[in-house]
Amino acid sequence: MSMLTPRSLRARVTVAGGMLLTVTTFSLTGCGGSQDQQPVSSANSEYQADEEGGAAASGTAKSGVAASGESENVSSQTNGASQTNGASPRGDSTNATATANPTTQPPVDPSPAPMASKLAEMKVPEGGAEQLVAFLDEVDQYFEDLRSGRVQGMNQQESALREVTQTMQLKLDATNRLLAQPELDEQAKARAIESKLVALSMLSRLGDATADAQMNDFAQDLLKDPSTENQGRLILFGHNIDRLSQGQLEDKSVLLTDLEKILQGEKLTRAEFSTLRQAALMLLNSGEMESGQQALAMIRDKFVNHPDEELAKDAATINDQLDYVAYKNAWSNLVSDENGDIDTMIAAAKKFMANGPDVNVFSELASDALNLEYSGQTVAAGALYDLIRQQYANSENADLAAQAKETLANSDKR
Repeated sequence: MSMLTPRSLRARVTVAGGMLLTVTTFSLTGCGGSQDQQPVSSANSEYQADEEGGAAASGTAKSGVAASGESENVSSQTNGASQTNGASPRGDSTNATATANPTTQPPVDPSPAPMASKLAEMKVPEGGAEQLVAFLDEVDQYFEDLRSGRVQGMNQQESALREVTQTMQLKLDATNRLLAQPELDEQAKARAIESKLVALSMLSRLGDATADAQMNDFAQDLLKDPSTENQGRLILFGHNIDRLSQGQLEDKSVLLTDLEKILQGEKLTRAEFSTLRQAALMLLNSGEMESGQQALAMIRDKFVNHPDEELAKDAATINDQLDYVAYKNAWSNLVSDENGDIDTMIAAAKKFMANGPDVNVFSELASDALNLEYSGQTVAAGALYDLIRQQYANSENADLAAQAKETLANSDKR
């Protein structure tokens, strides 16, 4: 089970290029491209969630549907770097021969041979679904070649971005033709939907002014089919969260209405859970405290009895997160002197203290008490110091007890 603590709550919520949950823009090695996504961290957000218990959702598309390998950042790839199998660790019996005979070298995987651009010869086929799926496989492989730096002539940002843009446009064209096929089987349909979401998300990030409108039109089409209705709702929900982050959403109540409809869907997975929880964090971080807390509670209630036991456990940790949010909200009200109440803060702090490792919680409380002092809320600070004294000054953890006593001694001097 993932444990929420003030320093380790790390949801990879990203807001990049005006998109809620993005496919990372591409910066091929040597292109000089930039990666402008900004993960929420302790430096810029209070409300975060530990994703260690499951797959992180930071690579999901704007729609909230999990993206495929296209979402990985190509800037982490080394252009033309060879991959080798290093020698086994010392003492490993598999390397005994190489150790005994220094002339024997461990096997080395050769680097893939460089290749020229294939875009000129890649044409969307006129055939049926089978040929189109095979073509999508070819496009995806070429994209992987671009990511890995195999394609020559991509040393300038302009040429690299042009190549990626044209590759995504090919993917989109093939996907549209695949979706137009009569009597498309479920597997091919799922592949087409995923491919279109990835292509449109990428094109939007790359500056295609029509991509967002196409995404919304696609969402409306998905809403018409019961089997894809929830995917359409996720796309529109992501769009509204995006508008909220830009200050363009006037009726914020629509977010909870949208969320409720999404949670009514069947067969919700970790991808939806992670995406929706991150969206709830976006609400909190934008100042929508009540709506954010409501959203978290709704998500918890939907997933806490999920047949995936690990997912259910992760959903249960939302209770811990809500305790943390309640405490930080009560604390911030005192710091800003907006309807602050000391008893409310102390009650919330006690619930929060029960959720995480003592060292992390102590650090948070000590920092918060000091900030209350600096803001002139000396009575509230004293109440928090009293709580620290009761909980930590006589801790069985000698280091923690020493830190607590030092903190209290310093506060007494002030």
